[in-house]
Amino acid sequence: MKKKIVAIVAILLFFLGSVQAVKAESVIEEYEESIILTRLLNPLKENEYWEANLLDADLYSKEYFKVEHYEEITQAVYEDALKFKYDIATEIDDGRIQMYFKQRNKDELITKEEVICNIRLASNGIGGINHWNTILLNRLDMTDYEEIINAVEEDGKELYQISEIIISEDKESFSLLLETNVYCVIKGDTLWQIAQRKRTTVDKLVELNQITYPDLIYPNKYLKIK
Repeated sequence: MKKKIVAIVAILLFFLGSVQAVKAESVIEEYEESIILTRLLNPLKENEYWEANLLDADLYSKEYFKVEHYEEITQAVYEDALKFKYDIATEIDDGRIQMYFKQRNKDELITKEEVICNIRLASNGIGGINHWNTILLNRLDMTDYEEIINAVEEDGKELYQISEIIISEDKESFSLLLETNVYCVIKGDTLWQIAQRKRTTVDKLVELNQITYPDLIYPNKYLKIK
């Protein structure tokens, strides 16, 4: 009897491991099939990609991924973004991740005068503060470090926050990962829709904003997300 139980447990563990492996493979396959990874792993292909796929003068492109793979996909994309020095703005809508990419010249550094403009361009491109969840900006000029941080914090105030600061290996530049921490309610919104878009839960929104009636929210009210 004990041998049978051990055998059954072993089979179950093997099955669960296989399911996890298949899930991991599906994430990798989905990402590898995207233009971003296949084109950007090679610097020469990176240039070919951007030259052949200009959507507008700002060199933006857009990719879609399944929302259930949010953590795996965003981590992989951000790692590549840091390596190849392109900027990203991310949103979640209609059950999928939408990522907007902008090429950055490897020799170009963003100065304190340009950084806020770049944030607003990314925000506007993706649909404003209500839509984007994260923005990753690369190649910020290290000589302007204090001024850039101060400018970003002043511009963001209650709208977004600096989530992470990454210093480059050569110490000549750094990257900023920004996250929105508020949402302005618009007509027709529900807490469930907002929670889905902002990768949170209705319970957290209710707690953070001390909402008494979750089914009754009003347009133009700012909700805390973080």
